[in-house]
Amino acid sequence: MHLLVVFIMQSFLFTSLGQVVFLPAKPQAGETVSFSYDPKGRNLDSASVVKSYAFFFDSSLGPQPSGVSISLKKEGNYWQGTFEMSAEENALGAFILFKDISGKIIDSNGGKGFVVFLHTTNGKPLPQSRARFSNALNLSSKSKTSKWYSDKLYQVSLFEQEFTDYPNLKPMYIGFYLNALFESKKENYRTAIINELDQLIISSANLKISTLMLIVGTYKRLEEYEKAEIYAKQIRQLEPDGMFAATEYVEKIAMEQDNDKKISYFKEFEDRLPNSMLLPTMMPRIAYAYIEKQDATNLKLLIERYEKKLPYLQSAQVMSSIAKKMVEENLDLDLAKSYFLKFKDIKNETEPTNDSNEFMLGLIYEKQGKINNAYVCFKNAITPISEKSNLEMNEHYILSAIQLGKKEEAKIAGEQYVRVGKSTEKIREVLRELYTESNGTTGVDLYISQLEKIAKANRKATLTKQMISEPAPQFNLKDIQGNTVSLKDLKGKIIIIDFWATWCGPCVKSFPGMQRMQKKYSNNPNIKFLFVNTWELGENITTKVIEFVTKKGYKDFVVPLDTDGGVATEYKLTGIPAKFVIDTNGNICYKSMGYEGSSEALGDELNAVIDILTETSR
Repeated sequence: MHLLVVFIMQSFLFTSLGQVVFLPAKPQAGETVSFSYDPKGRNLDSASVVKSYAFFFDSSLGPQPSGVSISLKKEGNYWQGTFEMSAEENALGAFILFKDISGKIIDSNGGKGFVVFLHTTNGKPLPQSRARFSNALNLSSKSKTSKWYSDKLYQVSLFEQEFTDYPNLKPMYIGFYLNALFESKKENYRTAIINELDQLIISSANLKISTLMLIVGTYKRLEEYEKAEIYAKQIRQLEPDGMFAATEYVEKIAMEQDNDKKISYFKEFEDRLPNSMLLPTMMPRIAYAYIEKQDATNLKLLIERYEKKLPYLQSAQVMSSIAKKMVEENLDLDLAKSYFLKFKDIKNETEPTNDSNEFMLGLIYEKQGKINNAYVCFKNAITPISEKSNLEMNEHYILSAIQLGKKEEAKIAGEQYVRVGKSTEKIREVLRELYTESNGTTGVDLYISQLEKIAKANRKATLTKQMISEPAPQFNLKDIQGNTVSLKDLKGKIIIIDFWATWCGPCVKSFPGMQRMQKKYSNNPNIKFLFVNTWELGENITTKVIEFVTKKGYKDFVVPLDTDGGVATEYKLTGIPAKFVIDTNGNICYKSMGYEGSSEALGDELNAVIDILTETSR
């Protein structure tokens, strides 16, 4: 019998979540599972090609599960596929996500995933399956290569189902459950968390240190600092030089803004707990402090002490970021070069088409005045696929080619970058000069505009396809001046919301471009920018944010404070920076997570979205 007919005839027997039917509905380890996906009425409804990925989860508490690609075949309106359940002893189940061919449009079943659990012989999901699935949802949604939002309320419900069927598992997962409760911001979540902590506290006259640490951390997260200190004192008495003492140093270092104090805390940490496994994890923060102080001697000593205490790949990533910071701050470029050369052959997985280490070597040579060397590095760094190229890399490559008199090469490459929307103002300036040298000033504006025409049209077409229409969650927040910012009061305007935090490097790097955008539209009363501070760490958040925006020169920003992260949860953030554009009807029409490092690209995209909205409203 045809597989599709089987699905239709027997679907009432099987588990169906959203638009997916699994067969069998209650598989055993090692069994082959067939599934049918109906995209009708979902965001992949019009996709000509649908891809699927299975994420297998088990009882281990390791990193997020990796996605395994599954081949799909279309039968009528249905996409069908099969996969084999893991036969490993600790296997618990799998969940599926679907994507379009670009990978940018994802059907995650509203953040729940399409899941099938392994079952016991009496038909119940295996113990731990729902708890581990909740954790897997949370971890997988934070993947750098495939960000999607996981439904926090659903994660809470999974834990609660688990605890109902298997009450003995609650002590094992209580920390994960409390975290899911906090992130869900469900009604009365604070009360629910405090009740759970009260039960923990009365459960034993002699609480374990691990339980006490959970209690302290959770109270701090709720900003119940006095209650947290009661149990912190108990830990210090029980284990004055244990893991808790180390985590307190880590917290102090992470929260401290003053570099001298940060280094002082670290030295105290080293002296008191020289064998702590957390010491190497602090190396990047202390290295950055030494770099900002222009102290290459102590930086080198720090790296010599801790570099080999990190796993090789992690060490490579850390050293690359430290060397990059050294180049940015112009500190001991020869030393920075040695760090890049040491890990030169390790590629950046998040940017596989461009060689960032080769590019940073080029920047070093450029700063040293070695333009020939810089040019070779820049040319090696850029991808031959111009549509996937990096704007900053492109600019340095073009400028170095011009310095070496390679005008025709620069012209050909520069024109291509403009055509595909991967140019910068400096690249366009070079093209203007080259055109003027050969043709004079007449027609130069037309020349540039003709090159930009294709990129603008493609950008507009792409963004038009990506535009969405979702009701924007309402909020009323106090800004840093104490004024109430209400989304409801701004209805009828185009609103650009930028979620950020002071500790978020990419957030801060995107601010100059956002400030230019705000200035561009400053005379338009129908366009409003809001810089919502969220996920901020530590105490005295308002004071910290005011000091930050004042010091960095962003006093013109309107900064509402999302102190408990509730608005971030409502907007389903998977990370920051996150930018949303809300149209005049109060609907989210565009959203973007992360920052690719180019304020020009960011500006071009937001400008295009605003243009589309203003054209639509005419």
